Amino acid sequence: MKTFRISRRALLRGMAAALPLPLLEVMTPVSAFAQGVTPKAGAPIRYLYFYQGNGFYPKAWNPEGNGKEFILPETLASFEPVKDKLTIIRNLETIAFGPHIGKCSALLTGHQAERDSKTGKFTNPKTVDQVIADKIGNDTLYPSISAGIESPGLGYCSGINMPMSMGSSISWRNNAPIQPELKPRNLFDMLFSRGGAEAKERAAWQGSILDKVVLQEASALQKRASSADKQKVAEYLDSVRTVERRMQSSVLTTKRAWTPPTRPGELVAPPPGVPADRSEHCKQMMDLLALALWTDSTRVATFMFTNELSEGDFRFLGSGITSSFHDTYSHHGNNPEKVACYKAINKFHAEQVAYFASKLDSIKEDDGRTLLDNSAVFFGGALKDGNGHVNVDLPVALIGSAGGKFKPAGHIKAPDHTNVANLHLTALGWYGIELPDFNGFSTGKIKEIA
Repeated sequence: MKTFRISRRALLRGMAAALPLPLLEVMTPVSAFAQGVTPKAGAPIRYLYFYQGNGFYPKAWNPEGNGKEFILPETLASFEPVKDKLTIIRNLETIAFGPHIGKCSALLTGHQAERDSKTGKFTNPKTVDQVIADKIGNDTLYPSISAGIESPGLGYCSGINMPMSMGSSISWRNNAPIQPELKPRNLFDMLFSRGGAEAKERAAWQGSILDKVVLQEASALQKRASSADKQKVAEYLDSVRTVERRMQSSVLTTKRAWTPPTRPGELVAPPPGVPADRSEHCKQMMDLLALALWTDSTRVATFMFTNELSEGDFRFLGSGITSSFHDTYSHHGNNPEKVACYKAINKFHAEQVAYFASKLDSIKEDDGRTLLDNSAVFFGGALKDGNGHVNVDLPVALIGSAGGKFKPAGHIKAPDHTNVANLHLTALGWYGIELPDFNGFSTGKIKEIA
C-alpha cells in the first residue's frame, strides 16, 4: 500500500484564489519528489523583526534581575504569557551618527548607510534578514515580506541629509531599503490570489476566497488525512475566514447620504484601503503575517509599526496623548506627562508583538513544537531613547528559540559597547549560515544564545 503524500507547495484551488496549506504530516519536501523518496518534512525556522521608530523610554524597558530570574519591565508586561520563551539582550549598539534616519539604516547591518562619493547614492550592505532569506527563502512563495503601517516620508532629513524614506524600512537589498507593504488587502492578495489580475478581480467581488471549490478540495484532503492534519486544516480555514471578516468590517469608508435598502450576499474580501483604526490595522497585519508563516508562504519578515520621525496619531490610546509621537513625546525632556504618553505608545506596540507571539504559540507543528518555538521573533528599535537619539544599549527583545537552536535566556548582558552585528552573526548560525564576521563589524557570537 502506497503512503499518501503531498508536496509542501500543495494548494487548495478555487474559482478565484489558490490557498496555500499549513504544514501537515502528509507533506514531503519538494526536493524529495525529484529523488523518489518520502522523508518526513521538518518544520522550518522563521525570522522576524518588529520595529518601532523614535525609541523607547529606557527605565520602562530595562528589566530587574538577570538570567531567567528577572522581572518583566513595564513596557514588556504584555509578554507575560511567553516570558519563558523571552530573551532580552542588553548593551548592543550600532555605528551610526546624527538623529533618527541613519540609525534606522544601521540596525540590521551594524553600520549606517553611507553616501558613495562617486555616485552620490547611499549604499548599505545586505541586512541580516535578507542574508537569511537568500539561504532559506527559495522553498517559499516569497523569500521575505516587508510590511508596515505608515507611508514612507518624503524629502530629506535635516541635519544628516538622508532621504526620509530610509527611515521607513530596516530591510536593505541592492543598496536600497525595501519599502513595506502597508495595505492588508494587498498582503491578503499576495498570499491568497494566485491567478493574476483577473483572478484577483473576481476575488474582490465574489466574496470569500473559501468558495465551494476550495471547500470541496479541503474536504477531499481531510478524508485521506490523519486526525491531527484534519484539525490543522480546519483551524487554518477558520483563521482565514476570521481574517476575512475582520478586514471586511474595518475598511475606511466615506459616510454616504443614501444606503441601498438591499445588499448582495456576504462580500468578504475588502476594497483597497486601510482600516480607520490603527489598532485594527496592526491586528490585521499581524494575522496575515501569522498566516504567511503558518502556510510556509514565507519564513522571513520585517514589520514597521512606526517610521523614524513618525508623527503618528495615538490619541486613541488615551493616557493624556494629545499631540504627535516624534516631536512631543519621543523628545520628552523627562517631563512626567510626556514620559507617560511615550511609555503608553511603547506599550501599545509591545502588546501587538505579544498578540502575534501568542498567536504563533497556539499553532502546533509536526515536531512537537509550536510555530513560535520554531521562530526567532525580534522586537525593538534603533534608538534606546528618542529624547537624546541614544543608540547605545539598544532595546532588543527576542521571543522563541529558532527551532531549538538556542535556549531562551531571560535577561542577558553582552559586554559594554557590543556591536549589534554580533547578534546578527549569532542569528545567522541558527539558519546554518556560518560567516567569519558580519559586515566587518562583529567580534564574535553572543555566547548565551549561540
